[in-house]
Amino acid sequence: YLETRESINRDKKIKKIDQVITSLEQNKKTLKGYLINNSDSIYFAQWSDDIKKADYILNNAINYDELSIENERLSNVVLNYEKIQKAKVDANFTINELKKILKENLTTDFAPLLIEQVKNLEKAIKKETIEDIISADKIAKEFIFKNFEEPKLKAAEEKRIADAKALEEYKKSPEGIKEEEERVK
Repeated sequence: YLETRESINRDKKIKKIDQVITSLEQNKKTLKGYLINNSDSIYFAQWSDDIKKADYILNNAINYDELSIENERLSNVVLNYEKIQKAKVDANFTINELKKILKENLTTDFAPLLIEQVKNLEKAIKKETIEDIISADKIAKEFIFKNFEEPKLKAAEEKRIADAKALEEYKKSPEGIKEEEERVK
């Protein structure tokens, strides 16, 4: 019975170790893909070092904890890259929106400001720092809202209010009163 229990426990531990090794190898493979697809990235040297360190730990780990810690570290590197990619996608969408607005406002005073917003976003994307990308994207979106969307919203609200007032005035006019009386009948 004890031997069977010990064998079951050993198998569970081996399975757990195998899962961490598989995950570590997958994270390593993902980083290699980043190296291949992003050879101009500022993180290129870090990723290369991360892969070397992961290889060393895979080949020389003394215990489960070493494997687990390295897997967690590599998982965080992968997650950070994915967050940066998502922020880049959002920033590129904002750049496209700014360029579309620029086409419509090429001869206005907004043109230089729009160009500046595009340049700031492009600089942030090149830095590949998530905080910079998110910050520049937020600033650009606020710029778009404040200068282009908010005035449209205010104009629509003012038109709605004016239409409501005109309707009230019409209801007070002789034609409006007559129409209301007929509607009630």
